[in-house]
Amino acid sequence: MASMEQPEALDPAGAAEARVQAARRLEEEGRLEDAAALLEEAIGQGGGGASEFYRLACVRVKQGRLEEAEGLLRRAQKLRYEDARIHTNLGVVLDLLGRPEEAIRAFRRALQLAPDDPTVLLNLGALYGELGRYEDAGRCLDRCRRRVGGFDAAFNLGLVRMRQSQLQEAEALFAEAIGYDEGHALAHLYRGRCQLKLGRTAGAVESLRRALELEPELVRARLTLGLAYNTLGRYREAALELEQVTRALPDEAKAHYQLGIAYDGLSQKAKARESYRRARTIGG
Repeated sequence: MASMEQPEALDPAGAAEARVQAARRLEEEGRLEDAAALLEEAIGQGGGGASEFYRLACVRVKQGRLEEAEGLLRRAQKLRYEDARIHTNLGVVLDLLGRPEEAIRAFRRALQLAPDDPTVLLNLGALYGELGRYEDAGRCLDRCRRRVGGFDAAFNLGLVRMRQSQLQEAEALFAEAIGYDEGHALAHLYRGRCQLKLGRTAGAVESLRRALELEPELVRARLTLGLAYNTLGRYREAALELEQVTRALPDEAKAHYQLGIAYDGLSQKAKARESYRRARTIGG
């Protein structure tokens, strides 16, 4: 069991802070059991305050013990309700537990305490987006982006704008996200999808090829690339991509239909008919 010396010269508040910092160092080193033991010892002896409950909750999240983390955060909340971090992390845990409406209430309480906290804005905006509440999501994420910027704010706001069919803005946001993290394959994929829908097919091909360079198993990027090649009349390249897609996703009707178009363009009529038949059969 981990332990820590607590010099007598430390007052109780100082000892508690030293204990929490020691536990955090253990946590950062990946020594989760040792960090938990140090905090549990204090809590078991009646010396647990909001900081100990909060820190132990963070450890429990990393251990996948979400129900325990929720209980610990609620105890910390009662002791230090004005701490926005406690409400924020409670929201994260509730979201992970599949309770989005409760998570939203926790994030909103955090936002009342810290109106411009980018972490709260990002979490709340992303959750609104997942729930299809795009107007709410857009407001939170735009505030976060204007406040601090960064990949996550631009990328998540891009997803919201894409789902709202605001493709011009979405494409620009994905480009902004790529500026923060050029190696993020999904940002290239979604930018490529927007470009294709906007009629910027050559740009879409470039984005989708980059996505596949970064993540060759990203089958949805390969499907969209095949569609883009068909649009450009580059049927041989389209067929090569789409044949891989149909092997990976044999029940994807769109892939078989697009492969039929590619085979038609290559004058491979029997293969085209078979692809169209597969697409119709799968599509019902």
